[in-house]
Amino acid sequence: MLAIGNGICEAVVNPLVATLFPKQKTHYLNILHAGWPGGLIIGGLASFFMAGGEGSKAVAWQIQISLFMVPVIIYGAMLLGQKFPKSEAASAGVSFGKMLAEFAAPLLILLLVIHALVGYVELGTDSWVANITGAIMASPGKGLLLFVYTSALMFILRFFAGPIVEKISPLGLLFISGILGFVGLQMLGSATSVLLCVVAATVYALGKTFLWPTMLAVVSEQFPRGGAITIGAIGGVGMLSAGLLGGPGIGFKQDYYASKQLEEAHPEIYERYKAGNENAFLSFSTIGLDGAKVGVVSDNGAELDRVTQLLADNNKTDENHASMVTWWTAAKEHADADKGPVQEAGLYGGRMALKITSYVPLTMAVLYFLILLYFKSKGGYKAKHVDGEKMSGGVEGPMEA
Repeated sequence: MLAIGNGICEAVVNPLVATLFPKQKTHYLNILHAGWPGGLIIGGLASFFMAGGEGSKAVAWQIQISLFMVPVIIYGAMLLGQKFPKSEAASAGVSFGKMLAEFAAPLLILLLVIHALVGYVELGTDSWVANITGAIMASPGKGLLLFVYTSALMFILRFFAGPIVEKISPLGLLFISGILGFVGLQMLGSATSVLLCVVAATVYALGKTFLWPTMLAVVSEQFPRGGAITIGAIGGVGMLSAGLLGGPGIGFKQDYYASKQLEEAHPEIYERYKAGNENAFLSFSTIGLDGAKVGVVSDNGAELDRVTQLLADNNKTDENHASMVTWWTAAKEHADADKGPVQEAGLYGGRMALKITSYVPLTMAVLYFLILLYFKSKGGYKAKHVDGEKMSGGVEGPMEA
């Protein structure tokens, strides 16, 4: 139900902003999507202070998850008495069939593919970067605060998309973003200190800041006859890619390289910490490390002991927990020797995952450059507008439906 709610919000708000600001779509879609890193800032800080740790008690999960009701109530209050304007396509009388016909355009298909890569690298990486940088800096809390910092940087920069686009065009901005994304992830994968992590994360944040909203703007400007359908399709493809490919794909890469490094360097330790089942992604598979076991050795069984006491106080049992206690009883004598290699393997896996993922924004940059060349051959990038059944602006050619 949360996913349906998020999807409806995304499907409505993007074409609404494009309708409200038809001459400045890139600028205002970027401002709209400043709300995303803004939410990450609030959520990251809330997690930092509410999740417990360092001897403090975590706030109940029911309270933490109920925070989503705050924006829901604000949305409700904002919408009371409001009337939604028709999209540019709807106002021009474009039929539903002609809106769907836009998907026959090779350029739109290419943009859909590119935005799937955007979802993979931006949202997919978001779900892992705090954990990975936290491991690099030897502090999950510092990793989370670094994530808050990059989100704050994105929040501020998205208010300046308009002036930048006036100088280099939306596609030029996307091309530069792809290059910076590649460089930033390569730097993150090689960072060995807190300072280097901050510098690398800054470069990466500069790279990913404008990707998502500017892609929405390009689709809306080049395919205005598609109305809410084309811009909604772009957002949907990005979200699907992030959930089905980005998070699982980056996690798989981290698993693969961490387990491979530990197995080669310390086969006995690997046998103690390997997962019971294979981790699969697309046609690839590996037996990674058991995250629960890694967590136990990382805090020397402190959380395991706490849960054991909690279950005992409430006269409850848990089969999975009992199994972990049995494993830890046998593995505890090796903990001091195991902890370093296990953490080193996890750090190596995280670095490799970021380095390999960096080639996704590099691929995007190449595709953006090719599209730039196409528009240059047609006289340059121009936004299109619907006037009745006529089109104005833009370029003519085989890549236009």
